Amino acid sequence: MSYLAARGYSIASESHPKRNEDSYFIASSGAIGVFDGLGGHPGSQLASQVAARVCQEYLEDYAAAQTPYDAAQHLFTALIEANSAVRHEQERGKLGIATTAILAQVFFDENAGNYAQFAYSGDSRGYVLRDTTYAYVSVDHAASTKNLPIADQRRIQRHLGAVYRQDQVDPYEWPHLYQRNVIAHCLDGFAEPHITLDTVPLMSGDKLLLTSDGIHDNLTLKEIRSTLARHSLAAPEELVAQALQRSKEPRRGEIEVEGEIFEVEYIRPKSDDMTAVVRMF
Repeated sequence: MSYLAARGYSIASESHPKRNEDSYFIASSGAIGVFDGLGGHPGSQLASQVAARVCQEYLEDYAAAQTPYDAAQHLFTALIEANSAVRHEQERGKLGIATTAILAQVFFDENAGNYAQFAYSGDSRGYVLRDTTYAYVSVDHAASTKNLPIADQRRIQRHLGAVYRQDQVDPYEWPHLYQRNVIAHCLDGFAEPHITLDTVPLMSGDKLLLTSDGIHDNLTLKEIRSTLARHSLAAPEELVAQALQRSKEPRRGEIEVEGEIFEVEYIRPKSDDMTAVVRMF
């Protein structure tokens, strides 16, 4: 098995252009990762950088064929090591720092065939695009949905990922909309983190994408899918450019319904750090 190519791109929020609180890596082993520091202060940048460095070092030379169970345990351990590193930085600098994290790596197993292993904590997101449809989208660790069945979490995330205006959101989903950036889990160094492990069978031509929420909050799922399908390895730059443009759009506007003008709220524009990493398979 060969890794065709990978590419990543990241920019800092316009609200703090000299401090990018996102980090990412592309390892020679085929592993990729995206991290989004929490808190909006310099310690957030440190948390994401430390977690990215530790995960990349741990996964750098690990590309051997493994069973899905072994692969899952290896990525799980990488995030545990990253969490320990965040705790060390907290103790050294007395900082309250934390970061989201998502890892993905491609493997081959004689029984399972080619597959991607994902491991994540938080709301940085992973995708597998097959042709023009998604074979996989990770489920955010949102605080407002954590006690719901996973099917309901997926449904709410999918619907909120499709809409652009508040009036397109079902009223019972409003709490989930306005709390979508309040996460239930992350790498915060205090305890063993909650980590989701997903194994996704792959086909030739599949594309793996990881994003921080600066991308998927600004862009709809359809917009992300279309850009990834059209641009492939150029998708990270294209996604960031589109998300940046969306972040500058007005938050309120007007629509006409049956001859009447109504004021509406646009729910997607949001200033944030923006990161995307794509790997071809």
